[in-house]
Amino acid sequence: MRPSRAKITSYRPRNAPPGWEAVADQVRATVAASAPWVSYRIERLLHVVGRLAIWCHGRGLAADPEVWLRHETIDAFVLAGYADLAPRTAQTYRSWLRQVRAALAWAQRGESTPVALSAPSERTAPYTPAELARLRVVEHQAHACFFGRCRGWWTVDRPPPALAR
Repeated sequence: MRPSRAKITSYRPRNAPPGWEAVADQVRATVAASAPWVSYRIERLLHVVGRLAIWCHGRGLAADPEVWLRHETIDAFVLAGYADLAPRTAQTYRSWLRQVRAALAWAQRGESTPVALSAPSERTAPYTPAELARLRVVEHQAHACFFGRCRGWWTVDRPPPALAR
């Protein structure tokens, strides 16, 4: 038996919750099937897939990875089941679960894996303070033109003199 297979078959969460036995075999099978295509440590996959399965079981969902690994189920689990975690940790768990889903979809149905997208983890303001000031001037000018107090025509390509730089 390879070490990874032994880890999978002997895995049991610390202080296993009551629903563990009902989902244990499916969790192990899910991780075993996806492990060759997912680059995360098996213990981490077992932990997060196990918590997802137990959460689903507690809500009356079927003990079926097809149900657990739906995008909407993963999102609900991360938002509700991990409400006490830091946002980055929740994002990490969501990523792991979605990669398990993608690996199973590819292995079982021949579906292609989704394109990997990334974004900065910190929110960025859509506009700088200077850009917001310029937009307020445009808003003021548009309001003035609407009520007939416009001083000449302007377009987005040719802004009013206050905005031209």
